Amino acid sequence: MSHLVWPAGLALTVLHTVATLPPTVFVPLDVAFIALVVVAVRRSGPLILPAGVLFALASFTGAPTADEPGLMVINGAALLVAGIILLVGFALEAHRLRSPAANVAVALLALGTAGYLANLVARFAIVLAGAAPAQAAVEDRAWQAYEYLRGLDGTPDFVVLLLVWLDLLQVAYVVLAYLAAAMLAVACRRAGELASGPGALLTALGAGLSATVIVAAAAATWDTVGAASAAVAFGLTIPFMSTLLPAVLAAARTPRPNR
Repeated sequence: MSHLVWPAGLALTVLHTVATLPPTVFVPLDVAFIALVVVAVRRSGPLILPAGVLFALASFTGAPTADEPGLMVINGAALLVAGIILLVGFALEAHRLRSPAANVAVALLALGTAGYLANLVARFAIVLAGAAPAQAAVEDRAWQAYEYLRGLDGTPDFVVLLLVWLDLLQVAYVVLAYLAAAMLAVACRRAGELASGPGALLTALGAGLSATVIVAAAAATWDTVGAASAAVAFGLTIPFMSTLLPAVLAAARTPRPNR
């Protein structure tokens, strides 16, 4: 059941975003998804929970935009809860495993989460300050990595600079989350909870995804591959990507008898 949580949550989010399901359809699907998450957490532990919370709460808001400040606040709250749960889950795993690699994983994730929380709190501040219209006017080019990573024309004003910096905090968060998941996979493999093959694969995936984002962001200004590189960096740093490798790790490792 655990291996179904992430793809099921992604499918629910994409379906509702594309088709705008009515409440009579969406609510039963969301409830069924939450039931799946509960079963998965009981079987595989807390690392599966952030993905469940994020998809269950944020799936009906769609991509956050200041054109819909109320939905942006709800989306931000869902991301905030999921981010905190992810960090707590890593901390619990580090305490249980008592491994230097797990401690490094927590440190990496904590560093990224600090900046990410600043990003999310700023979303609330923008709405509370009545600045949502100013953000909506520029967020199509300053709040999407596939746009601003290619370079902005002219001299950006304060709102544009703020949105770019806030989104870069999110990019850094997901990159550090990939690296943290790679280190936690190392710790689980050393503890005998993860077979050598899956453990090595997860470690390589975490390092590879983080490196891909960095390279893609650096290549985004190139004329020949800039558009494709910026799109790759954007796709790999959407917030729910931070929950992917922890969910895979939770589904792949061997449960302990006392769980």
